[in-house]
Amino acid sequence: DFEAADRHYSEALENDCKISSSARVAVLCNRAFARLQQSDWAGAEKDASRTLEEGPEEKLRVKALFRRGLAREALGLLEAADVDLNLAVKAAPTNQGILTAARRVRESLPPRPRAAWVPGQPYHTAAVHGLAEAIPGAVKGYLQTQEHVCIRFPNHMGIQAHERTGGLVSIRQTLGAPQQA
Repeated sequence: DFEAADRHYSEALENDCKISSSARVAVLCNRAFARLQQSDWAGAEKDASRTLEEGPEEKLRVKALFRRGLAREALGLLEAADVDLNLAVKAAPTNQGILTAARRVRESLPPRPRAAWVPGQPYHTAAVHGLAEAIPGAVKGYLQTQEHVCIRFPNHMGIQAHERTGGLVSIRQTLGAPQQA
């Protein structure tokens, strides 16, 4: 009887001075489960979140992530549920219940737009230069004898802006040590 379990867990939490902090975390996590079984999604999400705030041991952390993910899925918070369930999958990759829930939520999410670099795509030179100036550690310069500016980003990726064609060329080889133009 999950209603009775919920009441008992709530009573234990009200008398919180009589239980250790590790027991309190376990009671919160168990009440989250009882509330999931009663379709009290908001209560389950709140209890699982409180469990995670306490920094539980790994096994309880995985249970709390799973339970919060299920509650958030039921509340329609699919992005947040996806994050929780994927964290739980990383910690317990063989748990079929977690894997099934993570797949179900991922399939329910709207497709994410994929950012793609398209060779020859038009651009505005000023926007490319503005991007380079906005990213700390980006360096503008030139490659050997070429007249078009090359921008190297801190992750060692680079682009070369061809002003005549309005296209970008990805620089794939290592550019060497950054040099100021």
